[in-house]
Amino acid sequence: MNEEDRAMRRSSSARGGAGGQILILFALAILVIVGVVGLVLDGGAAFAHRRAEQGVSDLAAIAGATAFLNTPGDYATRNAAAVGAARANATENGYTDGLNGTRLDVTVLNSYTATHVRVDITARHANNFAALLGMPTWDLSVTATAEATDRPNGAIGLMPILFNAEAFPGAVCDPDSATCAPEVYQLPGTGNEDVPQDATQFNWTVFCARDDPNDCNADSETVRSIMDGGGNDCLQANSPTQALTGADKLFTLMTSKNVEKVLYFFYPDPIGSQFNNLKSCLDTLRPMMKAKCDGLTSPKCYWLDLRPTWNGHNEYTSDGIHPTAAGSKATAAAIWPVAVQNCIAQ
Repeated sequence: MNEEDRAMRRSSSARGGAGGQILILFALAILVIVGVVGLVLDGGAAFAHRRAEQGVSDLAAIAGATAFLNTPGDYATRNAAAVGAARANATENGYTDGLNGTRLDVTVLNSYTATHVRVDITARHANNFAALLGMPTWDLSVTATAEATDRPNGAIGLMPILFNAEAFPGAVCDPDSATCAPEVYQLPGTGNEDVPQDATQFNWTVFCARDDPNDCNADSETVRSIMDGGGNDCLQANSPTQALTGADKLFTLMTSKNVEKVLYFFYPDPIGSQFNNLKSCLDTLRPMMKAKCDGLTSPKCYWLDLRPTWNGHNEYTSDGIHPTAAGSKATAAAIWPVAVQNCIAQ
């Protein structure tokens, strides 16, 4: 064998080794490509699955909140209705707790301002390509919360607002317009100023007959004092002293208005452990307010504690603090004889 033959054999052997390396690298590359494509496809399917799952969670939370609002009774009864409705809605849409690894949790959180119905769903997504890499399923978790409240979305017991007609062009102008100048509204100065003097003023008023001899429009000073009267201080600020200060202002205003008699009826005990802080505040405020009422001579103050009327009657409230129709009737029945006896009402 000459040198040329040996060179040709070495060249053929080298080409065969390179071909084997290319085949191995190509096989490895195919595995990587298939794995990446598989993860992308499984990831996209999981994303679509999660979006559908989120929609079910949203709808179940809304169903629970709606059931809470539409169910009469105490918190325990209404909460049970909310949980049942949320679970039934999720089951109807394919998510049953304990089935195929699905976890469904419904939580109801009550407060004096609103109730929140929270739905948490965890479901398994079956993978295709990712199963080859040791991940047969992925857990997908979503959550949704719906708020339910039977509180009005505005102030309770305040009077309608009276605006000057000139206010409306400014109120409805386009804020993106260069010529728009939105008005800044404010109360007129204190005193008996029933009619807003210009477009920047508003006032609280009540509707009455044109020829009514009584002064049935509210002046700014009176309304301001009522708004600052401390009615919600225990409820919102948990401050009995702040409530007492507000009552002092109101009594002083009554004196200046020559009010002769006032019947002060104090809150009954709130019902439910969620109102423990409120009850503690009211328990502190009650003797302070009674002492204030008993010490007044102008106006003369008559005290009425509503606890004996309300105690033992959970049907008098739907949420622990606000009266039902039965609670309002019972309260009126307790107030009327005291008012008549002391010549406050005839």
